[in-house]
Amino acid sequence: MVQQVVLQAEPRTECGKGPGRRLRANGRIPAVVYGLGRPPVNVSVNVREVEHLVGTAGTHAIVSLKIGDQTENVMLQESQRHPVTGRLLHADFFRIDLSKTIDVAVPIESVGTPVGVKDGGLLERLLREIEVRCLPLTKPNVIRVNVEKIRIGHSLFVRDLPPMEGIEFLTPPDTALFTVLAPRKEEELVAAPAEAEVQEPEVIGKGKEKEEGVAEEEEEKAEAKAEGKKEAKK
Repeated sequence: MVQQVVLQAEPRTECGKGPGRRLRANGRIPAVVYGLGRPPVNVSVNVREVEHLVGTAGTHAIVSLKIGDQTENVMLQESQRHPVTGRLLHADFFRIDLSKTIDVAVPIESVGTPVGVKDGGLLERLLREIEVRCLPLTKPNVIRVNVEKIRIGHSLFVRDLPPMEGIEFLTPPDTALFTVLAPRKEEELVAAPAEAEVQEPEVIGKGKEKEEGVAEEEEEKAEAKAEGKKEAKK
């Protein structure tokens, strides 16, 4: 059973770049709550709490969002980050009904060492997450896949996953998740570095100045996009 995370939010009446920057300067970010056929609501949330939420429960965490004296059951649908600094800029929360199933992407991780790797092969992950259908509070944070039986030249598919109670796999069964590649020949490994081109050194001072200008421009674009999405979801 998934543990529902509690997150405190505050109503937000001002929108735009100026109010958004003031929120971020005070350790908060703008966010919007939408879904279930009800009007969207503008709120602000503590950026550190959202970062902790993403780090511990994943990008599609189930949240009990407290707005004043009301509580919304929501899922963290999307978080927008600055393209240069990676700083969290905006969050979207989608209302959910805990009694109804949801379709959601769940990350996959490999467990064990394939026999093909022990024979000299290389394990390659072909998919980072799969789509599942389940009740919100039965959603797994991650699906761990045992890869120990994969031989060189063979793959593990969605159809090979063991059944999980209350979980329906929506990703097509013939989708490959992991494969073990044959080891590269020695002459290929030697030839690869020899074919690489020598790159000209960049001028550090000018590069930094340009990057700072791009950062400011990209931040303004990201903020405008985050606010514009709210209007599209009404």
